[in-house]
Amino acid sequence: MASGPSLSDGQIKAVRAAHSAGQCRVIVTNNTHERAPWADVLYASDGPWWEHYRPEFAGQKWTQSRIAPRFGATQAHGKALDRISFDPACIHNGRNTGFQALNLAVLFGAGPVVLLGYDMQATGGQLHWHRDHDSSRGCRLTNPCEARFDEWRGILNRAARDLEEHGIRCINATSETALTGFERMTIDEALAA
Repeated sequence: MASGPSLSDGQIKAVRAAHSAGQCRVIVTNNTHERAPWADVLYASDGPWWEHYRPEFAGQKWTQSRIAPRFGATQAHGKALDRISFDPACIHNGRNTGFQALNLAVLFGAGPVVLLGYDMQATGGQLHWHRDHDSSRGCRLTNPCEARFDEWRGILNRAARDLEEHGIRCINATSETALTGFERMTIDEALAA
């Protein structure tokens, strides 16, 4: 579950019910841990995010950031590549946290993988389900712009092809998404798949 603005309480409730029933494991990215503190894994790639938010999270914490281990995160070995890594010793960065969380799920052996909150666009004029990162409050994170979304869409749509070629099913259950490469379903359909 990523932090796209379309991520709804109903979707989170459905995932939590499936998680409680032992039907799935859950990776959340960045601030989404606030809405799903019961998730198994928190993944955040940016060092400034860890410094600014200093998350309290009971599950596993993963990152590629060199500074995040100070906050209890496991630092994964990463490479600056835009294709899914199938090498268990390395996560490719794909230039965004959502890509890296997807890559981590693949390396954990997940299948099918279900994406939520992967809007990859401004939805309803919003960039995230949470407030935008505010540099006036000491946050050194930047908010995505349309050029960045366009870059990420291309990278993730190529990832969809990589996964399909490797026989890994990945379903995009995000209700408002600009991604076109993934199989689409509602969250209820995806959890039943």
